[in-house]
Amino acid sequence: MVKSAFTHDNTTLDGFYVLRGYDRAAGVMSSVMDLPKADAIALMEKIHGHRGTGDADENGKRSQEKYYNERKATDDWLRENAGAVMERQNPVFFALTNDPDTVKKFMTASGSDVLVVPLKDLDLSKWSFTFDDSMANFFAREGKSFFRSDEHPLHGTVMDAGKMAKAIAQYGTNLPDGTPRTFEAQYWSDAPLKGEVVPGRSPATPKADEYGRDKPAAEPLAPAIKPEARVRP
Repeated sequence: MVKSAFTHDNTTLDGFYVLRGYDRAAGVMSSVMDLPKADAIALMEKIHGHRGTGDADENGKRSQEKYYNERKATDDWLRENAGAVMERQNPVFFALTNDPDTVKKFMTASGSDVLVVPLKDLDLSKWSFTFDDSMANFFAREGKSFFRSDEHPLHGTVMDAGKMAKAIAQYGTNLPDGTPRTFEAQYWSDAPLKGEVVPGRSPATPKADEYGRDKPAAEPLAPAIKPEARVRP
């Protein structure tokens, strides 16, 4: 087992939480992928035109139509493999951690409100999980290294809570270099979640995604989450 500062030595996710940073005006369950394609691309270009794959232009911008198509393909792949109870077309993304205090502190610093919910309070039949970012997992199936920091045998796998717990127990929570790994949780419902709402500590400009990563600043490192080079609203 990989040694970790955040230990987990059983096959349950006791002591784990899901967290989502969000724009208060948009709401915690908002997803750009719920919009019509043209509207979604226009919003992507407005708030984070730098994200995606491929070469950027002289202003650091990338094709957001290309990114939209990649994101949609990833969401379709998640939907086909999650095995969860599906109550919404596209998932809402959360960070999964057993160090919620560090993660929410990082998220709120960028101005986002943060919802914090213990996993023990959730109906886990409506959730799926990936080791690292879901888009990184999607591309890993094709041997591509976009949005990931290492190679892992679980990349390309969508798990339920039980399998995720066993994976964390086996592999630990850190990357090979000792920094914390990203765990992503996908919520497949619009049912409200009851948890702690922590107000952002500064105006939400730039906004932050569910991992607390600023948009469009490039890759700040969260102490308890290893961010990838991509953000989502």
